[in-house]
Amino acid sequence: MEEQFEPPPESVVVGGELDSQALTDLVQREYRRLPNRQREVFDLADLQGFPLTEIAEMLQLSPITARVHLHRARAAIRSRILESRPALVEDL
Repeated sequence: MEEQFEPPPESVVVGGELDSQALTDLVQREYRRLPNRQREVFDLADLQGFPLTEIAEMLQLSPITARVHLHRARAAIRSRILESRPALVEDL
């Protein structure tokens, strides 16, 4: 399942070096590296906007398990981006 990420309408400079397209590209790359279940939950929650209770039902998970997968997906994406772009830490 290939996702299309839409950058924000305005170009935003992050940390003085990344615009919205560069940040979108980083998130896309790291999204594709996630384990399948984390990718599914991240997609449904953060890209499609489903509430965690519905996601849990759709994927036959407990709501707590769905929440854990989402947390791990977000944390993995965040940490990998910050590893590749440590200058971003200064603006967080």
